[in-house]
Amino acid sequence: MKTWRICALVIMALALALAGARAQEPANFQRARWGQTLAQVMEGEPETLWNNLNGQEQVLTKDAQAFGLEALVIYTFEGGALKKGGLVFQEEHYFAWGYLDDYLRAKDALTGQYGEPEEEAWKATWQTDRTRITLSLASDGAAHSVAVVYVQN
Repeated sequence: MKTWRICALVIMALALALAGARAQEPANFQRARWGQTLAQVMEGEPETLWNNLNGQEQVLTKDAQAFGLEALVIYTFEGGALKKGGLVFQEEHYFAWGYLDDYLRAKDALTGQYGEPEEEAWKATWQTDRTRITLSLASDGAAHSVAVVYVQN
């Protein structure tokens, strides 16, 4: 009987340790971790005003500041689990070089966080164990955009 109690205590201690390790796992995008459900992401930021858009993939959005810039933050869920995230910068500039400044500001911040990126024509990519991060500056001549996309590996 005493052996059974010791085994039960060991199992409970292991379960609590594993749960604690999962809770302390670093975030992959904003405050969220890959694989979380829409409800878990929302619970992780109770002070946030969320927008929930439904399509083939579940999408959750919020307005926020990122790298000192106004951004639309997008969380994409596939099969009920968080798989992608993105920042679309909402700053409006009269001249195109304002978007270049936004790109360089985000690139400097991401380089400080993840190290030197792989680069090609206004696109920078960083790789971590769990995430691929791509910063891009796009233009069709009239409209410009700066965005960062985070994708689970």
